[in-house]
Amino acid sequence: MTVRPVAVVTGASRGIGRAAALRLAGRYDIVALARTAKALGTLAQEVARAGGKCTPIPVDLADSDAVEKALAGVAADVL
Repeated sequence: MTVRPVAVVTGASRGIGRAAALRLAGRYDIVALARTAKALGTLAQEVARAGGKCTPIPVDLADSDAVEKALAGVAADVL
């Protein structure tokens, strides 16, 4: 199995962040961050249907401590 690089995408539940996650999903495993768990789940399903991998992480991006905790151990190639 080939290990793919990892892209962390903030604001991934909608708009530009969602579009970026979908665009990158062809070449990267996606770590998707946003406040809305349901929308992140929908994104993860869409990425999976296209053959990619998406790890949704619901988090308030304004809370730096929560973001730091959420991304602990994530080795990102692209942010």
